[in-house]
Amino acid sequence: MAQDPNSGYGSNPQNPYGAPQNPYGQPQPPQNPYGQPQPPQNPYGQPQPPQNPYGQPAQNPYGAPPQTPYPDPQNPYGQPAQNPYGMQQPGYGAPGYPVAVAALPLGEAVKQLPNQYLKVTTKPSAMTFAEELPKAAWDITWIQLLIQVAFAVVIGMISAALVGAILSAAGGSSSASGSAALLGISLSFGSAFTNIIWIPALFFAGVGIQYLMAKMFSGQGTFLAQSYTTLLYQVPLKTLAVLIATLFSIIPIAGPIVAGLIGFAIWIYSVVLNVFQIQATHRLSGWKAVGVVLIPYGVLILVLGLCFLTAGVAIYNYYRQSIGH
Repeated sequence: MAQDPNSGYGSNPQNPYGAPQNPYGQPQPPQNPYGQPQPPQNPYGQPQPPQNPYGQPAQNPYGAPPQTPYPDPQNPYGQPAQNPYGMQQPGYGAPGYPVAVAALPLGEAVKQLPNQYLKVTTKPSAMTFAEELPKAAWDITWIQLLIQVAFAVVIGMISAALVGAILSAAGGSSSASGSAALLGISLSFGSAFTNIIWIPALFFAGVGIQYLMAKMFSGQGTFLAQSYTTLLYQVPLKTLAVLIATLFSIIPIAGPIVAGLIGFAIWIYSVVLNVFQIQATHRLSGWKAVGVVLIPYGVLILVLGLCFLTAGVAIYNYYRQSIGH
């Protein structure tokens, strides 16, 4: 029988040359030519948790209050005045600024008025008025208005008596001169008592106009604070102006001229104090306070100028037509 040529190699055909060998040795798994792989590294070092660029994060609202990176605003007018008669109450708003306090007893408030008048008129500054803001109250405001009214009425009655004496001396004992003197006295007394209405009405009208102007410039003060601080300089300066006008009125010719010049100087000084008072009451800059005070005067001058111009044109046309006829 013919033998299978593959029978000499066993039941399974075998490679007569043996298992093929890798001539380069045992095969190795492919290696990373750059070494053991490493996890990617942060080229800038160990990664850090993100930081809050604005400083320490806000704290728990139920624990310590959050800190602000900005310093507390400072009061530009110095240390706020303290009230020895009551606890401070919030009222004026701005941090570091004088706040509303319990009102002084009326008797104590009246007792302090002379020193306050002297202080605001001899130390003109916004800080001076800012120190008086916590004392603002309606009772002492009305007391100052009553003082101003009473003084005006008394001076008016004295002036009426002087007018009557002058008219009587100039007219002799005739009935006509007596009637003229009586009429002059009546008018003077009537004018004196109208101050009871006109002084409060004109005062609140002026304060109201400036209050609205201050609000247009983002003022923060109250109507009460503005009324109170306005009277702190108006009462002494108006009293001084009336006294000077009354005393110089008895001097013929030169007296009224001198009184007018002194009165004009007092008015200019009152405008300066008004600017400081508005600046302190409404927390405005100096230029804004100047605008609040001077714009109403400018509008008034413009209106009066137009009225005089209209009256002048009307009179000119009237006389022109009269001459033409």
